[in-house]
Amino acid sequence: MNKRKNMNFRTSRGRMNEETKKFFIVFFACVITVLAISTLAILKKYDFDVKRAISGEAKTETTTEIAESGIPEVHGEKTYFFWCASEKRDNLHFAWLVNIKMPERKATVCTVPPETMINYNGTVSSIENVLSKTGNDEFVSAVEATFGSEIDGYICSDETDFRTMINYFGGAEITVPEQVEYRNEGLTLILVKGKQTLKGDSLFKYLCYLDTLGSKGNASQALVMGDILKGVFKPSRVNKTDSAFAKISNTLNTNITIVDFSRAEKAIKILCENGFEVVATVDLPEIQK
Repeated sequence: MNKRKNMNFRTSRGRMNEETKKFFIVFFACVITVLAISTLAILKKYDFDVKRAISGEAKTETTTEIAESGIPEVHGEKTYFFWCASEKRDNLHFAWLVNIKMPERKATVCTVPPETMINYNGTVSSIENVLSKTGNDEFVSAVEATFGSEIDGYICSDETDFRTMINYFGGAEITVPEQVEYRNEGLTLILVKGKQTLKGDSLFKYLCYLDTLGSKGNASQALVMGDILKGVFKPSRVNKTDSAFAKISNTLNTNITIVDFSRAEKAIKILCENGFEVVATVDLPEIQK
């Protein structure tokens, strides 16, 4: 006797229920897809900030201006005075006034020769002589009074600390325009022509040698100071500016405080990341009578 096959009888009502289920499954799948796409669009509008997307708050503009080049803009102008002298302050080796303008990212470097005449206590004397008679603050005040321009900060050193700081920054990459063979009064210097990195001792000797060349040497000293600045403010140091400032303030004499540094840190990082133009000059500010 043949076995009876399993038979499945569905009523028309059952078939309708099954079709209804399929319809709702497809419907809800479409709804979920639309919601997902809408949610992504909303999150993208608010830079994927869920909190702002839920509250509906518009994105606030930051206070930092963005230039067309994409570099954040910092506006300001500062003038700094740098010098290196003997420990007894009776010999001024070299000195510079450096003006920095932002957002132009322009550093104007002016050499101040030791024989430059300035006003001090009603008399006119060489800047080297005034240095030997004053402390740092009084010395800077005399320079300000002479040139009629405010100096926002100073950094100074003796020969030893100058060499130490140059070595800390890995030397200075400079271009020697012509071969140097100089021997005189205890100073011996031999340099080949071209671009090269000088460590502290060689750079100190080179700057002293340039001082013997008159106005031509003064212009070259300004260029060297520009190269030193570029060695300090370079991309590899953008995240190490605080440690660099700590080294400078602990090694050299300066009136630039940690507060001053914090205020200038954004500009310093911009200079490190994007570089800057250096203009070397021997034209000192007009002397005030």
